[in-house]
This record gives sequence, C-alpha cells and structure tokens, in this order.
Amino acid sequence: MPSPHETAYPRLKTSFTQNELAQHFSPNEVEIDMAFGSVSGKAARLCFLVLLKTFQRLGYFVTINECA
Repeated sequence: MPSPHETAYPRLKTSFTQNELAQHFSPNEVEIDMAFGSVSGKAARLCFLVLLKTFQRLGYFVTINECA
C-alpha cells in the first residue's frame, strides 16, 4: 500500500533525510535567479523558494495555514 505522500493526493512526509532534502528541496541556479528577479527582501525570497520547491514536489501550492 502506498504511503500518503505517494498517492494521487500527495502530502509531504513528516521527516526527511539530509539526502532527500538536498535532492528535492535545494533550489538550482535558475530558481535562485528567478527569486532574485521576482521578489525583494531576504524573507520574501526564502518564502518564494519554499513555495516553489513544495509546489514542484506536490503539484499544488500549500497555503500558509498548512505551513504552520
């Protein structure tokens, strides 16, 4: 039976290994350039990249309520 993060309605796992974080959630150079070109401020860039990487992993944007 697939785990919840592998189904048609994917969810993030509750914990990740260091390798999983690096593989799935590290922004590449193009994504970093996009963040610097689209958003001003360090906190806003970080939020932008977190939302981008979670979207790429899940296929949908998480809401702020789901992040807390």
